[in-house]
Amino acid sequence: MSKFNHQVKSQFYYIFWGVMAVAVCGTQLYTTIKYDRMTSALESVFYAIENDRFNGKTPVSNCGVKYGPGY
Repeated sequence: MSKFNHQVKSQFYYIFWGVMAVAVCGTQLYTTIKYDRMTSALESVFYAIENDRFNGKTPVSNCGVKYGPGY
């Protein structure tokens, strides 16, 4: 009888830790994918700002105009 109880506990032990491992790895993968998407979105915004697509002007780095406080 005690051997049967031990095997049941062992089975649930491995199921529990298997589920926990999948949950941890799954959340890490989800977070990695979301950070990658956020990085891509920020890169496209920075590219648009750098090339000044919002105003139809020449790129900021090539126009010779200085931006920022004091200019």
